[in-house]
Amino acid sequence: MENNSNKFQSLRVDGWRQFGHVELEVHPRLTVITGANGAGKSSLLRIFTSHFGFGRPFLATPVRNSEGSYTYLTGKFSGGLNKLWKILFPSGHEKQNEIGTLKYTNDHESSLQVPEQSAVQFSVQIQDQQNVSGIHIDSHHPVSQFQQVGQIPTTIIRPSSAYQNYNNELLHRYNGSNSQWSPTYKMKEAIIAMALFGEGNKYVQGNSEVLNAYRGFVETLK
Repeated sequence: MENNSNKFQSLRVDGWRQFGHVELEVHPRLTVITGANGAGKSSLLRIFTSHFGFGRPFLATPVRNSEGSYTYLTGKFSGGLNKLWKILFPSGHEKQNEIGTLKYTNDHESSLQVPEQSAVQFSVQIQDQQNVSGIHIDSHHPVSQFQQVGQIPTTIIRPSSAYQNYNNELLHRYNGSNSQWSPTYKMKEAIIAMALFGEGNKYVQGNSEVLNAYRGFVETLK
């Protein structure tokens, strides 16, 4: 009979995304992870929940080169910054793409690796991933997914319409239905339209309401 008693024991992450050095000991009954928005709670949880069939991808960071094209980075510290973290937090692991390790109660330790560069989305690879029985219960908000805006909007999307389009997609998902667009797609589409038509130029008349909404969005992000 297969032994399903294997559990998570500890997680270590070094020099990846917003993490400098994280060591998490997993309690056999209950472990609580707390932190502010953007602290990285979900990033850590995705490593665990991938064992239960919930391998949601991460978004890479686009970096524009001198030729005008983009390279997508996976958040692995490189160069001097990576060397600094190795001095501050020596771990004995020197694999170039390794971001940490995941240890199980059966004493097996798996390496966590990411590519140096990727497409827009990438996944954390768990080398020799072990079987762990469990279930993933997601939070109340809908699962996000990446969708590229393939066409530039040709009409002004006012703030009230932008809100309505976004909220309608949320309602579709909460009510069990789905359209071909995600709520985030509608948000990005509106921001692009505001950036294009808000300020205007000698060929396109500007719109102060849309421009103020766009600038307000930028200030909020800051």
